[in-house]
Amino acid sequence: MNRMKERYQAQVVPALTKRFGYKNPMQVPRLR
Repeated sequence: MNRMKERYQAQVVPALTKRFGYKNPMQVPRLR
């Protein structure tokens, strides 16, 4: 799970922020 979480934070969060126009990284859905 740790590797997936690191990849999510490093690659997926910035991509979602850009694609959906989130202004704050805390708006991006989180993994549980």
